[in-house]
Amino acid sequence: MYIGESSPPRWRGALVQMVNICVAGGTMAASIVNGIFSYYPWGWRAMLGLASIPGIIQFIGFWFLPESPRWLVKHGRIEKAKETLKRLVGEAETEREFDEIVKVEKMQQRIRQEMNGASVISRVFSTPPVLRAAIVGCGIQIINQLAGINVIVPYSAMIMRMSGIQSDQAVMWMVVAVSGLFVVGQLITLCTVGRFGRRKIFLSHLAVVILALIFLAISFYLMSISAPPVTYHNMLAGSCGQINQCTSCILEEHCGFCYIQQNDSFVPGSGSCLPLDVNDVQHSTIGRCSKQNITDNIVWAYDFCPNPYGIMALVGMMVYILPFAAGVGPIIWIITPELYPTWARGFGTSSATAVGWITNLLISLTFLSLTQAITRYGTFLVYAGCTVFGWIFIYYLVPETKDKHLEEVEKLFEEPFSTCCGKPLGGIYQKLDNSDEDEILPVSDEDD
Repeated sequence: MYIGESSPPRWRGALVQMVNICVAGGTMAASIVNGIFSYYPWGWRAMLGLASIPGIIQFIGFWFLPESPRWLVKHGRIEKAKETLKRLVGEAETEREFDEIVKVEKMQQRIRQEMNGASVISRVFSTPPVLRAAIVGCGIQIINQLAGINVIVPYSAMIMRMSGIQSDQAVMWMVVAVSGLFVVGQLITLCTVGRFGRRKIFLSHLAVVILALIFLAISFYLMSISAPPVTYHNMLAGSCGQINQCTSCILEEHCGFCYIQQNDSFVPGSGSCLPLDVNDVQHSTIGRCSKQNITDNIVWAYDFCPNPYGIMALVGMMVYILPFAAGVGPIIWIITPELYPTWARGFGTSSATAVGWITNLLISLTFLSLTQAITRYGTFLVYAGCTVFGWIFIYYLVPETKDKHLEEVEKLFEEPFSTCCGKPLGGIYQKLDNSDEDEILPVSDEDD
């Protein structure tokens, strides 16, 4: 939101995207550090300790950030606003940008006067264009989560194990590769967002994400029908010993699949379902995969089934992540703060973000239940179907905000797209033709 308010239209998309690049780069750096420390038993303590250093640097840096020019104009600090604009856009652009900000601030002051000091929330609901923008902002955040990114990324370690990567250290370094894909995707967005616009990138990349979700569903279906059976039943394994198939075994949170491996391949007829040791998830409590009995040729698979189609899931995950990182993920954070006028930007951006995280919580809470009720491949088909509806939502309702002033974006929502949003309020959106362009109206802090 701060970058959106402080940057001119031609730079805004790239500057907002730089935040996403830094986040992805930081995640990749953290993954590399985690990979290095994974070889040491005390490594997790070092991982947690080092994570505090970037936070300290950021905290210090915040003290040197200037307030945005729009905020300064709103609070009557005109000279400070001009000084900040010179630092941000250069002296040649300062006057033009300043005049635009002042013009809009006068309009916002007039709106505040006509609304008689109403709260920001009530003003949003009584201002049809802003209400429509809020609906779109919340909608794209929901779409982002329904695409399943916060399920697939945590699921990535299991997918890697299914593809044949069994060493914990090897999985950690594969996570570095996944983080690298995010960085590459963010760099692609940085190079394309100003050239092709938000809508085209969003729609095209979301279409690839839909295809990748369908491919993942097919992969999980093939893995399901070819999963090895449980042929060796341990009478002491309790409910785990009653299970007859690997997929059913690993879906039970207290069970895992134990089998013999020869030449990196599953030995037919060697599978058993055993209870998981909650204090040491790398072993079962009894049987061949217990800490006392396990040998080099015995594999304890508490979260995956040995399967020749695992590589398909790994490919599908990579195909999913790149377009998501190159378009869907970053674009919503570029578009969201661009949708609202200055007076509603804080509320609009925060409410859309809150809706996104609430949706993420619901997806996370229901994921395991969905996989048990409709299988893993059925779950990813549901996500693909939801994302198709999301694509339609974006196609019809999300406008192009490329190269537009934040104040111009509001006009894009003046035409109603739903009867629930009412009709434009006469008078509030009229041009201030009779007002003095150089006069700054008295400023009120009632909205802070």
